[in-house]
Amino acid sequence: MTRVWRVPWLLAIGVSSLHCGAARRDQARAEPAANPSRVVAPQRLLTTDAGPASPPAIPVRPSSSSPVLATGVAQVGADGPPRAQPHRGDNSPAPTESPADVRPPPGALASPEAKRSPPVAASPGVTRPAKARSPSPTCPYPAVAGNPRVAFERVAGGFTHPATFAVSARARPDKLFVGERGGKIRILEPKASAPTQTFMELPVARREVEMGLLGFALHPQFPDDPRVYLNYNPPTQDRTIVAEYRVRRDDPYRIDTRVRPRVLLDVAQPFGNHNAGMLTFGPEGLLYVGFGDGGSPPPTGGIAAQDLTQLLGKMLRIGVDPEGGRPYQIPPDNPFVGQPNARAEIWALGLRNPWRFDFDQKTGVLYVGDVGENQWEEINVIERGRNYGWGELEGFRCFRKPCDDTAGPHRVNRDGFTAPLVVQGHPDHLSIIGGYVYRSCEVPAWNGTYFYADWIRQDIYGLRWNGTTVKSLGVVGRLPHGMPTTFGTNAWGDVYVLSGHDGSEAVLWRMRPEP
Repeated sequence: MTRVWRVPWLLAIGVSSLHCGAARRDQARAEPAANPSRVVAPQRLLTTDAGPASPPAIPVRPSSSSPVLATGVAQVGADGPPRAQPHRGDNSPAPTESPADVRPPPGALASPEAKRSPPVAASPGVTRPAKARSPSPTCPYPAVAGNPRVAFERVAGGFTHPATFAVSARARPDKLFVGERGGKIRILEPKASAPTQTFMELPVARREVEMGLLGFALHPQFPDDPRVYLNYNPPTQDRTIVAEYRVRRDDPYRIDTRVRPRVLLDVAQPFGNHNAGMLTFGPEGLLYVGFGDGGSPPPTGGIAAQDLTQLLGKMLRIGVDPEGGRPYQIPPDNPFVGQPNARAEIWALGLRNPWRFDFDQKTGVLYVGDVGENQWEEINVIERGRNYGWGELEGFRCFRKPCDDTAGPHRVNRDGFTAPLVVQGHPDHLSIIGGYVYRSCEVPAWNGTYFYADWIRQDIYGLRWNGTTVKSLGVVGRLPHGMPTTFGTNAWGDVYVLSGHDGSEAVLWRMRPEP
């Protein structure tokens, strides 16, 4: 059942994968008419949718209201998975238990371990950068030893409905790009307390809280390669556009308005929600684009996610150069290449609304936060050709028709569905916000920890995944104010959180050790 979130639109920032589905008209002020960074959205050029020592620790902050949280101290040593040591409440450790969010349902039987996808290799015939990730620059921090708690350093404020985040390690690793749902991409200079420059301003749809500018990515070789990529809804149509823009050769921090943008993908959206919206380059230099299921209400919701002739409800993987009459390339190692009645762009299927996702900079593992419907929010690890079950499976439970729901975390059940890594239950959680794996030089003990959040809570969660087992760390920190909307990272592997949809000021925070 589609939920209705009855709050004023200003409180529903819309960046965060709200799956409420209620129609809310955007009442934003008109954008300024004259702006040198304002660009014209491309017209519809191509339709591509096809129809319908003891390890150090992060202290865990207990929460009695949440079924997902382990309490106590979660050990997060660099070697091996963390160990949760729940407390009884009298400061004495209780026996270690499996966190509730990573267990199969009661009575479930473990299914055979799914075959793991081989590492992603270069696809013959697809043009891509020599390196998708540049080496990290010199660490700007002294390493912190021991057992620091998670704290949040305010970096800057002054944003409006922040939705996406980018940084260029090759150019200025301390220069940050923040995209706003209303169509602006703002530049934040080092040590600035507010954005100082508008990189570009794009007219977008803001009729619904899940529409607008939802994704932004710099080419991996930026600014040597002047191309940038946007995922947005145009002002007058219920569509998702993925388009390529170019920056000026004489100023890589301004869009070249003289160059016509090039549309890569143009996909019809049946409803104003579940547009997903994120896009990012993978370690092999290919572009990954997440699509929600189109927001169709029951009983049709989720059908598109299982339909290989549609791009909705999928993770796509494409090259960004034209080829064979298409505005993009199809990597020959995509799982459905050559399969009849299947779109070759598809990398994985069965997703509901993969709002935020990104790759671990070290391992190349792709983590996604997939927004659930009535019961469960999911964190998934996306691999080649996997079916994550939406339309039939939510969390570990099948709901539309009987099926085998006994798989453990990231295992394939007998119906061919891959179970989530972890789940978070309703009503304490409503819209999961996928985050990033910490790879900063500042706190070595946190290295390899995946941090994520939920749209209705100030809590930040952590987990560790070693490719075989997963451990939830529960709540590892709490934002000083504001609710999370998106995450980001920089060239050093720091993790940033953008907050502000609860009516408070939209603020960029950096996760750091507590002083």
